Amino acid sequence: MDRVDGYNVYIGSLFALRNQDALKEANITHVISAVGPKERPSAISSLQTYDGIRGHLTLDLLDQDKENIIQHFPQAVRFMEAAIADGGAVLVHWLDTIYPLLPLEDTCICNISDPEL
Repeated sequence: MDRVDGYNVYIGSLFALRNQDALKEANITHVISAVGPKERPSAISSLQTYDGIRGHLTLDLLDQDKENIIQHFPQAVRFMEAAIADGGAVLVHWLDTIYPLLPLEDTCICNISDPEL
């Protein structure tokens, strides 16, 4: 799990979601799970054992280069803004890799920093 410099936003894989000590240390309160239908139960079950979660957003995305993540930006940005305004920290995770999330994370951070973008 890696922190986005200057923000209470972290990115990582499903394995980061299962590391409860790291979630507590980072004060993760909200999670965006960008996973496909097959992986959703695993993400949800990982969250059920962690008592620090105040919000969870699931984006129906497959871990593929051709996946259209742009359609999810507005919803993800609103979720992250609300979490950060509430004093929380957000983990954005994919199934295995973090690379497909970088455009999502960048867009969310840009919109949080300057809503006019």
